[in-house]
Amino acid sequence: MFYKSSKKEDHRIKKPYIPLFLLVTIIIGGTIGYDIIWTETESNIIDALYMTIITITTVGYAEVFPLDTTGRIFTMIIGVLGIGSLFYLLSIFMENLFTYQLLNIRGKKKVQKRLDKLSNHIIVVGYGRVGELATKELIERNIEFVIIDKEIPDELKSLKNVISIEGDATDDAVLSLANVEEAKSLVVATADASTNLFIVLSARELNEKVFIISRSDNSLLEKKLLRAGADRTLNPYSAGGQKMANIAIDPQIMDFIDSNLGTKDGDFLKIEQFELSEDNDWHGKTLKELDIRQKSGVTIIGIIRDNDTNLNPFGDFELKSKDQLVAIGTKDQLMKFNDLCNR
Repeated sequence: MFYKSSKKEDHRIKKPYIPLFLLVTIIIGGTIGYDIIWTETESNIIDALYMTIITITTVGYAEVFPLDTTGRIFTMIIGVLGIGSLFYLLSIFMENLFTYQLLNIRGKKKVQKRLDKLSNHIIVVGYGRVGELATKELIERNIEFVIIDKEIPDELKSLKNVISIEGDATDDAVLSLANVEEAKSLVVATADASTNLFIVLSARELNEKVFIISRSDNSLLEKKLLRAGADRTLNPYSAGGQKMANIAIDPQIMDFIDSNLGTKDGDFLKIEQFELSEDNDWHGKTLKELDIRQKSGVTIIGIIRDNDTNLNPFGDFELKSKDQLVAIGTKDQLMKFNDLCNR
């Protein structure tokens, strides 16, 4: 689903208040006028209204009751003023209809409703080489996200399950459009260092809790991004070089990781993090008592408590509310584990 945000759209839908007011005034004035002119006849207010309407709409029917010179002059005035105000109203209506179609307002409202409902989602800013890889990963993992870029490619616009916003993410209004206030994470992946820094500052101001990971092509920029509010920074070139070195050192291990820690559905292993609620039944129980491995198939590889990580915890480790459990398993195993820990 595609949404284009642009300040050029300020020529919004025009409000037809003035022509509508003029038309109603002329109709009321004409009705009262004809009623006065036909005082000595058997006419009623409906006859006067009917005469006013057929005059304004140029239907061309005969006079309801005979008109003298004053009545005909009055009719000409009503006709000219009424037709003018009617055409004024119709022109605004047609212009609004054209603008409505041109700006795809109906489609935007549909996307806007979907954006307003989003929460705990991911926002990706920048659809360059890095951003494209990030979006492909999110699409494959069927994770709800929004992509923002100044120029959204056609192939991305056509994807119904992907919300894309064409706009400048340095504008707070564009970030708010993506509902950054309710977002879980923000990935800033543009190739421009100053743009990334500005986006991080803006996003942090709009949402103090959102987790921000930003692209950083050098160590100097990394420090500035962290001070601006980024939680993590990533140098794509450094990460790529590190992986190449690891493959060169021990290719079998890297092949095993790439083969088994996949991203697609199936028997690939995945690593996910789960948080125990305050009233969870697991509070005060040990891993051995819960027998998580037998019940769900997942393996607990880490437990995060008060920002401290306990790697590969033993069976006598006692859980507490708000603990974050890092588990590894297949998709089905992780879903079963999620059901267990949310009872």
